[in-house]
Amino acid sequence: MVSPGYSLMERGEMNAGPVRLGIIDALDRPLGRYNERRAWLRGELQGHQPFFLFASLSFVVAAFLRGSTAAGLAAAAAIAFFTAAFFSIELDRTGIRGPRGLRGLTMILLFYGTLGYGGGLLAIVAVVIIVAVPGMVDGLVDGGIVLLGGVSFFALAEVIWRIRKRTRSKPVE
Repeated sequence: MVSPGYSLMERGEMNAGPVRLGIIDALDRPLGRYNERRAWLRGELQGHQPFFLFASLSFVVAAFLRGSTAAGLAAAAAIAFFTAAFFSIELDRTGIRGPRGLRGLTMILLFYGTLGYGGGLLAIVAVVIIVAVPGMVDGLVDGGIVLLGGVSFFALAEVIWRIRKRTRSKPVE
């Protein structure tokens, strides 16, 4: 009787030679380990999507600003965000361990350093774009004046409202 899952060659019924496993059976265990790592990596990448979003955004900005200083800064920011994602995944994988937590401290400092570096570079890119676009500074100044005027108006109106409310609530002697 033929048992399911085994060929005649594996059971040794085809020839009198030794029983040999197929290449698929030999690779089953290593492939299983790689599949477990793939599932783990997919989960880690899902948990670190904001870093990849910032990196992708930085690459898009760099692509639109070809050949300028801002493009190089945006590309460097993207690389910094990818590096921060790597350090974050590594921290999740290993935790804080080592001699007196030194390795964990180093990884945390590298993570926050690369994250801050990428954010700082994107801020510099924004300043470079604002300075490079004609009229952008004037528009920001005009918009800031309008915003400040609106906030001041509402703050003054609230002060007047509170004063009137306080004077109305006092009994007349």
